[in-house]
Amino acid sequence: MSNYRPQFLIPNNEEDFEDLCADVYGTIFNCPNPSKYGRRGQAQHGLDLVLYRDGINSDDNRIGVQCKHVQKLTFDGKHGDSFIKELQKAEKGQQKISKFILVTSLPSDARLLDKVNKLSQARLDERKFPVEIHFANDLETKINSSKSLSERYLLGKNYEI
Repeated sequence: MSNYRPQFLIPNNEEDFEDLCADVYGTIFNCPNPSKYGRRGQAQHGLDLVLYRDGINSDDNRIGVQCKHVQKLTFDGKHGDSFIKELQKAEKGQQKISKFILVTSLPSDARLLDKVNKLSQARLDERKFPVEIHFANDLETKINSSKSLSERYLLGKNYEI
């Protein structure tokens, strides 16, 4: 007998995806009040969410999250959505962060992950904040790994049979 794990359905639009990310990462980092950084039309400097690890708002506990509900994402492409473009915006922004996470609605991409991990190590060597990329299946794993998140997202109507 195999263990059944419901598959999580990614929201259909950017706003719902951002709300999902706020809830998931707020839970993961024990941030009771994840903040949406601005709104559509405002300069967000590469950040959609600002989280405070363990609810402590300080430079070394502040995490910046960029949510990308996209059809395509490159590492450093000149056109369209790219990891490097969002990171550069975050570096120039007002928020001092200890980590940058780009969360995408796309499935895992080994080449993209390899490039981001290599960049993160180089940044750490330069005493800069680390960077991460999380994919849709990573979100699903995080939801499945948390009792409170799985109760919210997997026991309702948001799953496939």
